[in-house]
Amino acid sequence: MKISLNNKEYESGKITREKYKKFAEVYESLLGKEKTAQTFSDDDLDRMVEAIVQVFGNQFTFEELIPNALVYHSLPENFRLPESLEKILLEVRKRVSAYIDQEGISDQGYRDLVRTNFVKQWDVFRKDPSLIDCYMDAQLGMLCMWARVENKTIVKNIIERTQD
Repeated sequence: MKISLNNKEYESGKITREKYKKFAEVYESLLGKEKTAQTFSDDDLDRMVEAIVQVFGNQFTFEELIPNALVYHSLPENFRLPESLEKILLEVRKRVSAYIDQEGISDQGYRDLVRTNFVKQWDVFRKDPSLIDCYMDAQLGMLCMWARVENKTIVKNIIERTQD
């Protein structure tokens, strides 16, 4: 079995009985849940990712398997960050970019980060949509955190004006 992540291909090699048992256990529990609840919790998805990492002999990490852009777009719509919210986050980042330390995170990197943060918590938002406000506050809070000390007030003001 093969998998491609970040332009690198991995082979599972021989799938031992132990690897198969772990994968089958997770797979069966998800199949049963799919028939009854038709939704998967964050823990279910984490178990699925961990099983895949184990089948491939820990050649890559859990974090590397978290949705990249290609995987993200193949997720059902209700698992993804609503486009309107993503647009707000990207616009605010653009407005504050002159005031924050951006080394190490590109525009695409930030987009991937906010999407991943949403996907990790989608089940919580499904159960209580009002918590999406908390998610937005946390994502905007990251921008404040990245602001240089002398610019924190400016960044907070820009964010507050954007939320009005």
